[in-house]
Amino acid sequence: MAINPQLNHTKANLIEAFLGAGRYEDVNSYAIEILDDSNDNIRNLNVRFIVLCSKIFQGFEIDKKKLVSEFLDYYEALPKVLENSWSYKGLIHMIEKSELGEQDQYLLISLIDLLKKDISIDKFKKDFLE
Repeated sequence: MAINPQLNHTKANLIEAFLGAGRYEDVNSYAIEILDDSNDNIRNLNVRFIVLCSKIFQGFEIDKKKLVSEFLDYYEALPKVLENSWSYKGLIHMIEKSELGEQDQYLLISLIDLLKKDISIDKFKKDFLE
């Protein structure tokens, strides 16, 4: 079966693979296409999370607090009834096996816990933004 990169769900899976391969420019270019073309709130949330991961993985001196705050603003604006069926196993594995420092790994894993609704937004903010 051929992969159709025109489909947003295919592109979303590809950007996760690109992240693991260190192809950060591809992560960003595919993410822009998806976010410009998709009305799927959950897919867009997860794509935004992968872009956030990409920025942290690249190791640039960035304002992580601002980056996370912007992501949380988007997250909080979504309807609370949305079900997120995304599997984070691959991302968790990438994060745990990465060369990121413990603090960055903990931040990203905690964001995944938030996305899976294993922790509350209030707990996350208390732990990372206060």
